[in-house]
Amino acid sequence: MFLHLGWGGVYMNREEEAAKIRACFALADGRVEQAEVVGKLRGNGRLTVVVSDFYGSYWVAPGRKRTERDESHEALTGVLREATAWLETKKPKRER
Repeated sequence: MFLHLGWGGVYMNREEEAAKIRACFALADGRVEQAEVVGKLRGNGRLTVVVSDFYGSYWVAPGRKRTERDESHEALTGVLREATAWLETKKPKRER
């Protein structure tokens, strides 16, 4: 998981940027633990999540190819929500 978020630029609104960063980190928090519990990421399986103000955002499920990245600021939390939803659809190891 890569979070590359801008903050502190001369043309940025400090409160809006801080809220955006908090929202992204709140969504990202716990995703690593969730991925480990799910057990879908065994072996070389990698869930890749990239969230960037500068270079676009995307996520890739294990064994899949990367799709077009989304350059919009709305995609920052959207990408995290999509990856979270994918993880939540998988059954944890202990329930199998």
